[in-house]
Amino acid sequence: MGLLNINIAIVSPKALLLFALLFSTPTIFGGIPNDSTTSKDIFVTFMDYVYDFSFYKADSVLRFVERNKDNSATFSMMKYNLAWWSILSGSNTDDFIEECDLHTDKTIDFINRLESPDINYQIDLINTYILKVRLENYINNKVNTIPILFKTLNRIKKLMNTVDLSDRKLLVIGLYYYFVDYVENKYILAGAFLKKYPKGNKQMGLNYLKKCLSSMNHLVAVEANYFLYKIYFYIEGNYQLAFDNISYLHDLYPNNLVFSYELYKTMMKNNNAGSELLKQEVLNQIYDSKLLKKSQKTHFIDLFNENI
Repeated sequence: MGLLNINIAIVSPKALLLFALLFSTPTIFGGIPNDSTTSKDIFVTFMDYVYDFSFYKADSVLRFVERNKDNSATFSMMKYNLAWWSILSGSNTDDFIEECDLHTDKTIDFINRLESPDINYQIDLINTYILKVRLENYINNKVNTIPILFKTLNRIKKLMNTVDLSDRKLLVIGLYYYFVDYVENKYILAGAFLKKYPKGNKQMGLNYLKKCLSSMNHLVAVEANYFLYKIYFYIEGNYQLAFDNISYLHDLYPNNLVFSYELYKTMMKNNNAGSELLKQEVLNQIYDSKLLKKSQKTHFIDLFNENI
């Protein structure tokens, strides 16, 4: 198995990593787990704080949950989501990387020790594996991503055989169909290693993701918008459709500087006259912020001042 993994990495690391990196938002949470004493309202509130860059408020929710002795997989997922978004915000310190690594491992271990994990646990495990791939790639451990990616694919294959019809499942399956089809067509060698998995279908994948836009699960709808944005902007090159999705996220979370930057890029691609106004508004927001660290301010100021 080790030799196989090495050969795969040599033959087509770009194709396999592309699947993992595109098949992910910064979080890929896709909804509310059901394993925890943490209430659904608390969890959604926590994720809304994280998405809106209110990290100190998210941290206060975590401390509240911790005081209630919630040691479930959900608590670890909350911890790694906050750590990952802190990294994305420019606080890419060793402490956040270590925390994200620790709590992805804790979540994976917790769920893998369950005798018969239900559908929500199965989706939580898939999501955590994918974030683990993102983290390993971020710290340049690309070879480590290959076995994790295949564990993810095996779990998705199993998920597809379940009768569950939830939007959480629909989101995962939609992404799978789209990206497997994309990778198989763009990288011929990768197709040989994906033969034992269900065949992709880009249009079906897009249809599933679009259906998730109207999900009653608030977090699924948020992530469906982000995935469609990534697809339209980075793969399809349809910048108008990309604009619709990223505008929705920016309006929902105006303090999220990742979303603000992606909106700015999309407006530039669309030759939107309002792009420079948005840039100046966001830069003023950064300069005036009393909550952002110096490293975060520098990170986003540099991004906005790059030539796009």
